[in-house]
Parts: sequence; structure tokens; C-alpha cells
Amino acid sequence: MSLPTLGEQASIAPSPLPVAVIQKLQAILGRLIANNQLEKCISIYVEVRSLNVRASLEALNLDYLGISISEFNNVSNIEGYISKWAKHLEFAVKHLFETEYKLCNDIFDRMGLDVWKSCFAETAGQAGILAFLQFGKTVTESKKDPIKLLKLLDIFASFSKLRLDFNRLFGGAACTEIQNLMRDLIKNVIERACENFWELLVQVELQRHTPPPSDGSVPRVGTFITDYCNQLLADEYKPILTQVLVIERSWKNEKFQKREFLLLSF
Repeated sequence: MSLPTLGEQASIAPSPLPVAVIQKLQAILGRLIANNQLEKCISIYVEVRSLNVRASLEALNLDYLGISISEFNNVSNIEGYISKWAKHLEFAVKHLFETEYKLCNDIFDRMGLDVWKSCFAETAGQAGILAFLQFGKTVTESKKDPIKLLKLLDIFASFSKLRLDFNRLFGGAACTEIQNLMRDLIKNVIERACENFWELLVQVELQRHTPPPSDGSVPRVGTFITDYCNQLLADEYKPILTQVLVIERSWKNEKFQKREFLLLSF
């Protein structure tokens, strides 16, 4: 395969590396291809670049990503972990993986779309994108809890915010594993969030038939449900909750019942 001319090289799109460095890497790549060493070249590239990304991620102290379900159920500050996860995921996608995406395109573009996309997919996989998705899966598999509904909505909101970035970076056949994990995770987030929400409706119905305390005070459960609903249906969560419920009902070809609309109209 012939190397690009100087004029062609000058038209390379802006890259995280200087143009001169990209040109040298492409020249080295050309020599390796001439000696049937493309696969070895890609293997070394993926190893080096994924280690570079992992080093950047390790600086963020991501040990919490490996938390088990049993540990998750017993950790009191899990809310803080999910908040960190959202920020770290956004940083990883918009900065680290975005950089690797551009580099793979710049260096391997002339090898064809399949080659550089596959190179990026391997780099992202080895660098740790799957650990972020696994953490989300752990959240969905943990025990039911009222606070969990809010955290599931936080996760859904994070993915919605990054949807265009995920589709662009991880679209295509090379990223099938990441796509499947992402699709399953979002499905589980929506289903678990809805399960928690419908359980809340059951508790509301039960309270309607529970006699008030003999001293005339407000039942503690009733106070909790009221405060919780006020938080759930505030401006921060209500639009996200509504979107999740609409998606879940669309999967089942169902419509909202009157009492469900009333709850969302608080």
C-alpha cells in the first residue's frame, strides 16, 4: 500500500497528537504493512494505548467500580459512588475515549473503516469501559430500596446525556459487545426503576386503607411516602421518571391508568 503524499498528509483532521507525529506513525505503519506485520502492529498499539487510558482512569480512584452486589446492599454511602460514577463516566467518554477514537481514525484510517474501528473497540474494551457498565449492572441487581429508584433515574439520566457520544464512538459492528452490554443495562435500569415505582403505588394504596394512629398523629410511613414523592416528583426527577415510564409502557404497548397520571401530576 502506497503512503500518502505530503499534500494528503497536510489535510489530516485535527488530532490529539501533532501532525508530524501522526505522519511518522503512518510511515512506520506503512513499513510494517509491507512486511505483513499489521496485526502485530495493531496488537502493540492497543496494548500501549489501553494502558495509557487505564493509567488516567486509575488516577480517579475507581476501586468502587468492582463492588459486589452483597457489598452494594450494605454500603451506606452508595449514593456518593453513583454520583462519582456519573462524573467519571462522562470524563472517560468525552475526553479519554474520544481521544482514542480520533487517534485510531488518524493512524489507521487508510487501512479501512473496519480496521480502525476494530482497533478502537479493542482499546476501549481493554482500557476499562466495560467496568463502568458492569457497575451499572450491579446497581440494577441489588435489592429493592426506595432510594434506589432515585439512583436508577440518575443512571438513566447519565446515559441519556451521553447517548449521542456513545452512539458515535461505539456504533458499528466492531463494538457489538459494548453495544449489547449498554442495551441490556439501559433495559434493566428502566425495568428496575419501574418496578420500584409501581411498588410505591402499592404502598400508597395500602396507606389509604390503614386507620390513622389513635393519638391523631400522621403515620410515619405516610410521612415518609409524602416526603419521598415530593422529592421524586420535583423538577430534578419528574421529567426523567416520566420518560422512563413512557418507554416501559411503550415496550408493553400499554397506556397509563388514571391513578398513575394523577400521581405524576402532583
